[in-house]
Amino acid sequence: MKKLQLIAETPRAGSHNHRFIASKESELSDKDIGKMIVASRQHMAGHDYLAISSETVQQAGGRFGNEVLVLSGINVKKLSHHQRINILLSLKARLTDLETLVTKTIDWEQRENSALVCKRSELSDWVQDFSDLSQFKQPPPAGTDISEDNVQIYTPSKSARTPVKTQSSSSHTKIYVVMGLLVLGGLGGLGMWMMTQPEENALELEDTASKNTIVQDNLDKQKTKDAAKLKTDVAKLLNFDESQINDQQQKLRAVFLEFRTLAQNTFDEAPDSSAYPVLSFVYKVTQTISKLELEQKTEENHPFFTNNDLTKAKFLTDIIKVAYDNNLLIKQDDTVFEALCQLSDKETVKRNSEYRIQNLCISHNNSCENFNSDKQRAPALAFLKFSKKIQEHLECSTYKKEQ
Repeated sequence: MKKLQLIAETPRAGSHNHRFIASKESELSDKDIGKMIVASRQHMAGHDYLAISSETVQQAGGRFGNEVLVLSGINVKKLSHHQRINILLSLKARLTDLETLVTKTIDWEQRENSALVCKRSELSDWVQDFSDLSQFKQPPPAGTDISEDNVQIYTPSKSARTPVKTQSSSSHTKIYVVMGLLVLGGLGGLGMWMMTQPEENALELEDTASKNTIVQDNLDKQKTKDAAKLKTDVAKLLNFDESQINDQQQKLRAVFLEFRTLAQNTFDEAPDSSAYPVLSFVYKVTQTISKLELEQKTEENHPFFTNNDLTKAKFLTDIIKVAYDNNLLIKQDDTVFEALCQLSDKETVKRNSEYRIQNLCISHNNSCENFNSDKQRAPALAFLKFSKKIQEHLECSTYKKEQ
């Protein structure tokens, strides 16, 4: 019976870029680890492994790559679909620890960490999560993004293998490997493995795996270019210097979620913007968000800008114009975030004995809205809650001190 163990690949190994990580006790060869990582990049389940990956960005070069965590030495065929999904979810929960390990704990420039496979005791500790596989038999949580289709066992096609027997085919393979490395423009995990193995091991590579690696690397390069352009476009929309925009990414996403919550209010008809500027603002938020086309993806942990971020930045720019039109803002601020802080600043509320909103005043233009029904009070209350959240997310007190 094979020993249960964790292995990993990271594209963030300092100046080395790609490196493999294994437990201190691992008896797998560099070649075996390389083959398993190549397979797990494309398939979450194999006969003897389950794997999870997360797209990330190299800190130095800004290029895309996948961080992969693999549980090997497991008889996947004997596991139910529920067990496979729950194990993958448990592996996914460990990706945060893997990120900390590769970005903060390991000093990749130290000689002992520069080998192709870095041995770490942390992986020996983490594998204890899987010592009792019976704990994973319960149905997975509702709403998980891992489906039964993801956990079908991948079986390599025999026709995909290209046996290397003759000197002629050997020469062709060596040429292909060199060309592959030139196309990669740097050493990926598979590329480094080829360079560090004897010639006869390199000749055993599957052509399809090699081609997939080259294609994936070119896709990653294109994604890097696309993300750089998105970053520039988002910075321009929010009126931030591009060097500052990375720090604003999570604020952008958090603020949009507050707008989405605000948009849950319902209206029988559009409020008159002159008589009810706040209610009209909330109404227009609900109408605008409902028309947005956002890609279905989880992006909270994505360290790069996405098309969704650009859509959200455009939404904020448009909704700030609505606030100006409704006389909720009186001056043009340098950034969209500063304008949002102004929107949520200086409001006063008068309540009656039943603690219902009686008047909401935007004090800088001396206008008040009288709310005569619960249908009017509900979005007004939502606006107040929204404005407090905006203050927290954007740290509006910081903007005030700087002004």
